Amino acid sequence: MATPREEKPAQPEARPKGKKRVSPARNAIGLSLLVVCATVAYLEWNANRQHGAAVRKLERYLDQEQDNMLSRDEVEKMIGRAADGPASNENLQQKVTYTWRGVIRKHVLTAYYTGDSKPRLIRIETK
Repeated sequence: MATPREEKPAQPEARPKGKKRVSPARNAIGLSLLVVCATVAYLEWNANRQHGAAVRKLERYLDQEQDNMLSRDEVEKMIGRAADGPASNENLQQKVTYTWRGVIRKHVLTAYYTGDSKPRLIRIETK
């Protein structure tokens, strides 16, 4: 008499499958997204860094020098950026904005100058 093991035909053993290959298109898309995200992050970081450095320079100067105020040209030379547009007059003061643009956000510094013919920095605000 045959035993149950003998009655079953021998089954070939299943071979373990190797890792599935990832398509080159998927790799290219992933690499492209990584480059885009890294570029956006760098541009945002750089805009924030430059804005922060300008604010720190001006605040340090305003804290130290109360009598000798900076002219508009000196401020622009110090922060390394020209004003976004012409000054607007508000309450006998001139309001000037400086903007550092990232991809996602804008970093704005608002400077207030005296309303004289030779404007001098009074105070700054950030947004």
